[in-house]
Amino acid sequence: MKMDFNRKYTTIALYSLLVIAAGACIIMAVVKIRAVGALVGKVLSILQPFIWGFAIAYILNPLMNAMERLLTKVSKGAMGARAKRRLSVLLAYLISLAVLVVFFRIVIPQIGLSLAALANQIPEWLEKLRDLVGFLVPLYQKEGKSQLIIGVGCTGGKHRSVTFAEALYQFLAERGYNVRVVHRDISK
Repeated sequence: MKMDFNRKYTTIALYSLLVIAAGACIIMAVVKIRAVGALVGKVLSILQPFIWGFAIAYILNPLMNAMERLLTKVSKGAMGARAKRRLSVLLAYLISLAVLVVFFRIVIPQIGLSLAALANQIPEWLEKLRDLVGFLVPLYQKEGKSQLIIGVGCTGGKHRSVTFAEALYQFLAERGYNVRVVHRDISK
């Protein structure tokens, strides 16, 4: 018995098989999301230097091309292609470095001033927080509440919120309250 080969049905069967396989892979990835996340993290950490290199090359390429065009005009064809390329790469790096130096000479001092202003405000914020909690806790007790949960958060959960939570813990413990502090995100 001879089987007729039908290209249309074979293509449909192949696409169906690919869709089923892709669906199975997606389901496995969702079920094992932590393992997939860890694998993606490892791959990205390995590829990170290459990603940075490609990003820097992509950003510097227009500047290098502009330098090469400028060198072509200035040298009027007296400079070889390799020499122009090398000099344009060097000029692009030097210009980029100069821009970064100027940028950081302006931005870093401003960040330092902002951090100093923030550090100077922390005692005032802590005092306001103590006043608020000192006012609210007796009211909660008066209503018969047996526990009060206070959440303190910040972007990373490792510095500011920890400092404020510890200061609040010390403030309440000194007043005889049964206090427990949990730093949820400090180990992440």
